[in-house]
Amino acid sequence: MDFTADQLLQYNGTDPSKPIYVAVKGRVFDVTTGKSFYGPGGSYAMFAGKDSSRALAKMSKNDEDISSSLHGLTEKEIGVLDDWEKKFEAKYPVVGRFVSALISGMITMPDASVSAEILFKFFIQDSRMDSKKTSAFPGRNERKKM
Repeated sequence: MDFTADQLLQYNGTDPSKPIYVAVKGRVFDVTTGKSFYGPGGSYAMFAGKDSSRALAKMSKNDEDISSSLHGLTEKEIGVLDDWEKKFEAKYPVVGRFVSALISGMITMPDASVSAEILFKFFIQDSRMDSKKTSAFPGRNERKKM
């Protein structure tokens, strides 16, 4: 299932009838079993219902760092984020993927400040989610026959 920012925010732990989700590198994890950490009052509650990749990479709980943006992260921070991702994979099931406003069609390319690198990373992540060996860019490997 794909989640926009608004949809993901509905799973922030404030509604006890819904699970708690946290996205890391575009993948949405069900962290409900870690409610004491991600639920209201928990030490990581600020990450619930959001893609918190940047904050995890920077080891930050600051609101301005709670973002899916990987732009400008150092190699060390990317390594920290990869470690967090492995921890999430080991503990929590993946229930979907987080799609940015650009990818979900809510804004157009000229209005977005999204680099090709970020789009490429999204499509690489998208292809990992798909168990089939399909390309994120259909037809890119096909040669035209003359």
